[in-house]
Amino acid sequence: MNPADESYKLLYIMGTGRSGTTILEILLSANDAVCSVGELTHIFQDGFEGNNTCACGTTFKLCEFWGKVQQRLSYPPTRVLKYSKLFNKIDWHKGFLKTLFHSISPKNIGVYTQANKDLYDACSDISGKRVIVDSSKYPARALMLNYIYGPSLKIICLTRSPEGILNAFLKTGVEQPSKSPFAVLIYYVYVLLASRIVAMISKNVLCITFEELTGTPIQTLIKIERFTGVSTEQARQQIQGNTAFSPGHIITGNRLRYNKAIFFHKKQPRLKLLPKTHKLFLLLMKASQKLLGF
Repeated sequence: MNPADESYKLLYIMGTGRSGTTILEILLSANDAVCSVGELTHIFQDGFEGNNTCACGTTFKLCEFWGKVQQRLSYPPTRVLKYSKLFNKIDWHKGFLKTLFHSISPKNIGVYTQANKDLYDACSDISGKRVIVDSSKYPARALMLNYIYGPSLKIICLTRSPEGILNAFLKTGVEQPSKSPFAVLIYYVYVLLASRIVAMISKNVLCITFEELTGTPIQTLIKIERFTGVSTEQARQQIQGNTAFSPGHIITGNRLRYNKAIFFHKKQPRLKLLPKTHKLFLLLMKASQKLLGF
């Protein structure tokens, strides 16, 4: 595939979970030229197979957007299952080293490339929009998309402070299960290391933090606009005017997507005081964050 022939821009949001990737995607999609597709890496599992509920309130197959995508692609169940397993194998964390060291078979790379091209083409054509935002987060997917699309791919790396990540993953009763402090440490270091490797290889990565986005959203959106070449003026106006954002047609992402009207408030979330038993993990996370340049 020759990326230069594509009629759309591809923006990929990479980074740690629970760091605001869904809200960033919703902000970017305030631009009428932007099509937000959520965490596209899960679309075969959660959409084509699972028929999950879209942010618009209908199921995947009945959604006015995803239903048309499905009809256009007309994949039989066997191919959907094949693509679901392949995206899992390549995109998710376990696929990073295989992609980094080029140990994925040329056949699988060819199938993966065509599946992504077909998805992005369909999303762009059906929405009539020429910018696609994919918030799949996984560094492994970012690395593979970089190999496919080269410099035409723009990657926004969104991370969060160790205190914020620990607080977020200790919460219960949310979509993602809670993690132990040790599991959070391993996850955080792994994702930061993988993201730094992607940034070194791609040279086309903008790094921002959750704290920047929530504390200085206007300045952060201007920074993103300069990096991507995609206007964020509408999002900035809506933030300043305190008007609601729409979640669009996101299938997989933060539970925030189920709110019909989303208001962005410029503030830092309150963090709970962590137990003393967590302090060692917090210190190790801070050291890793500094060492890796985030």
